[in-house]
Amino acid sequence: MLSAVILLTTLFLNTSAERPNVVVIMTDDMGYSDLGCYGSEIETPHLDKLAKGGMVYEKSFCSNSICGPSRAVIMSGKHSHKNGFMNNGNSFDWNQQIFPKLLQKVGYQTACVGKWGVGTPGNFTNPNDVGFDHFFGYVNMWHAHNFYPEFLIRNG
Repeated sequence: MLSAVILLTTLFLNTSAERPNVVVIMTDDMGYSDLGCYGSEIETPHLDKLAKGGMVYEKSFCSNSICGPSRAVIMSGKHSHKNGFMNNGNSFDWNQQIFPKLLQKVGYQTACVGKWGVGTPGNFTNPNDVGFDHFFGYVNMWHAHNFYPEFLIRNG
């Protein structure tokens, strides 16, 4: 699956002096105007509410249009040629600094829900082993192509 546009929304729910909650929403195959908060005619009230209370990125780009490499860019903060994951099926070096591990180091609980997309059957990494306390979803990018999945995994 190609990632036409990656939408990142960082949501700060807590207005007190405590550290904020952070929610990153990453989608595949969306156009810029597919959500109401970006001017769409399509009603997306719940996502619009999240956007209104948080941050919306209007001047950003997808540094790799392929699903696995795009996720690797988001997690590592490095372009594909720097993080080593340039195509689906490549291996990703999980010893690199990635933001879920950084969040864990400062006391956050982390979760990944949905399409993991950073591996194939012969090249699988358990999200729970690389910085996510909780995981529920597909571990293999090809599994997301099935309309009625039999492949959903909870925590490894």
